[in-house]
Amino acid sequence: MHSPTLDHRTPTHDGFIWPQPRNRMDDAGAVRQRMAEDIGRLVKDRGEEAVIDTDDLIRLGWRPEHVRAYAAAALSTLPKLKRTRRGRAASAGTMAASLACLAVPAALLARQMLGL
Repeated sequence: MHSPTLDHRTPTHDGFIWPQPRNRMDDAGAVRQRMAEDIGRLVKDRGEEAVIDTDDLIRLGWRPEHVRAYAAAALSTLPKLKRTRRGRAASAGTMAASLACLAVPAALLARQMLGL
């Protein structure tokens, strides 16, 4: 069984917290999970047509190397969204197109979008 590190969410009487600031996190799994939560929150706040770039994630406290290394993986873990009013489903793939500004190598982003 995997034992949680300081980077993982910790239960408290008020709910779960992230004990480490984003810029001090080292555990890859915890970084992907927290970044996915952040991306999901940004999409929810801005709507399904949201465009999120590296600056948005850096403003939240992520280091640029975190964004380059984990943004595509974090995006791929987001659940499929409900159908929009226009009748088309918004999924991680369509959000990936909105995240085209991310400083992730194109081959890695394409691999993540195709599920390879």
